[in-house]
Amino acid sequence: MIVFRSFLFPMNALIEYARKSVKPRTSEERSEEKGMLSLESQHKALSELAQDRKYKVVEHFQENMSAYKPGRPIFNQMLQLLRQGKADGILVWHLNRIARNPVDAGQIIFLFDEGVLKSIVTPQRTYLNTAEDKFILQIELAFSKKSSDDSSKTIQENMKTAAAKGQYPARVPMGYLNIDETGRISGKRFDSKKQVMLEELGRPLKRIEIDPVCGPLMVQLFAEAATGRHGLTDLLVLANRLGLRAPRRGGALTKSSLGNILRNPFYTGCFWYRGELHSDLIQHEPLISKDVFTAVQKALKDRGFSKKEIHTYQFTGTMTCGECGSAISGQIQKGHKYYHCSRWKARFGAPCDQRKYYREEWLEEQVAVYLEELTLPSAVLNCALEAFELREGDALAQAKLQKEALQKNLKKEQQKLHNLFQLKISPGNEDGSLLDEDDYRDQRKLIKKEVADLEKAILDLEMNDASWMENCREFFDFASQLKQVFLDGDHTTKKAIIHGLGKAHLNHGKVQFELKEPYSYLPKLAYAMTPQKISSEPKNSQLKTGNSPVLYPDRTVWWTLLYEIRTHFRHHLFINPAQSLSVISTT
Repeated sequence: MIVFRSFLFPMNALIEYARKSVKPRTSEERSEEKGMLSLESQHKALSELAQDRKYKVVEHFQENMSAYKPGRPIFNQMLQLLRQGKADGILVWHLNRIARNPVDAGQIIFLFDEGVLKSIVTPQRTYLNTAEDKFILQIELAFSKKSSDDSSKTIQENMKTAAAKGQYPARVPMGYLNIDETGRISGKRFDSKKQVMLEELGRPLKRIEIDPVCGPLMVQLFAEAATGRHGLTDLLVLANRLGLRAPRRGGALTKSSLGNILRNPFYTGCFWYRGELHSDLIQHEPLISKDVFTAVQKALKDRGFSKKEIHTYQFTGTMTCGECGSAISGQIQKGHKYYHCSRWKARFGAPCDQRKYYREEWLEEQVAVYLEELTLPSAVLNCALEAFELREGDALAQAKLQKEALQKNLKKEQQKLHNLFQLKISPGNEDGSLLDEDDYRDQRKLIKKEVADLEKAILDLEMNDASWMENCREFFDFASQLKQVFLDGDHTTKKAIIHGLGKAHLNHGKVQFELKEPYSYLPKLAYAMTPQKISSEPKNSQLKTGNSPVLYPDRTVWWTLLYEIRTHFRHHLFINPAQSLSVISTT
């Protein structure tokens, strides 16, 4: 029932207030805002209402802001005019335009109690400064607050449920794009060129897709960070030169934002939500492997307290004292670089007797001699690769055919899903005569289950496919020229190789290494594949070694070693420390 009582209680002046939220917090609030008139429409309707009822409007206020929290500047300005006595009433389209939180609602009721506010006029009802009207007003404002709380609670539960299902319920980080229900890039990240590139994939788009432009650049950034050669400052230079920009403001990245990006496990196919790491049934594709991510975290930790060098020292940051574990420091004397123990840990009681200084040329010569022992002839490594291919060739070929068949079936199912959606939205199906909502939902569920099963089968197959062979081949190729790459490289390359080998120690002038995988296999290979005078090829060997060295006589040791190497490269990516993107300028 519409009640008009303004003629019985004449008002001196009203303030017209219109509000529409441009950033609704919840799906319910979004739905409500879509149903709410625009600011122009609210103004037109309220102006007609004031004209019909002979109201005097002294001010017009419009605000694009959510009322879920207090702090609206235009709303506060309106209250200030009321307190100054320039008006005694508010003209508004609906009460939820005024307040959706207890602070703003309390201010309105308090102004009524103080006699400052005499009326609130809406097209549905006029609220006067009476006990009955204030009671009803408080109830309706409380209902607005309750509606906001219910909406917030509902959306939070929905987001928690989505996270449990492997769906990231928030805006994705740089390198990914959120896709809305219509298959369009959502939010301010929309780019027509990227949209076209995604549509050219020829399949229904997922809710989270890899950014076709920024995604590959992020892969390059992580790969360079994993080498351990650069701190955040150098990586920031690289990111800016690659063209990576902050997603929200579009400006250059900062060091802190870059650090957050490199520490975000989202790129490996998992995500944090409300303090919990979700790694099961994740529905977005990883950009990098977990090994690369682990290498990046280690590099960031190792270089976390390093300071920028004025001069380049290839043994600082990569070598520690073999006695006390302190970092090795470098300095220049008479044009030569010298290294010594910094004795940092000796200040805290760690014993250390190393006090001498050693020239860079002397240490570099020791590293070259050590690398010569690790550098295996190409013939030896080719023999190992030949053994891999003979051992795994049939299985790899079969896996490749199986993967192609699965990918073909996956494409068919994705096309079915796309055709089903097109039929659902076709003009001839407006009344649901071709495909009603229930049939569409049931068929879509079945097809999506088949798509998920095929994607999982392909992913499981890829964990055991031939990609590890390429990593192994790259490692063997690098190992065959390890010493030469070190001698020909600049200071940055030499430092990267030393860091990549593992932990280096300086112990009374002698350089010692604790090799990490995969470099720890090189001494074993050198021993297992070095010709022995009493050795001969294993009986019934299928290896066509030609002029290759004679294999180690114990066949069990030989195949056990190959199995260890194969297992390593099936689960780890080989990162060549000598490779560089050549975009970071060093000083």
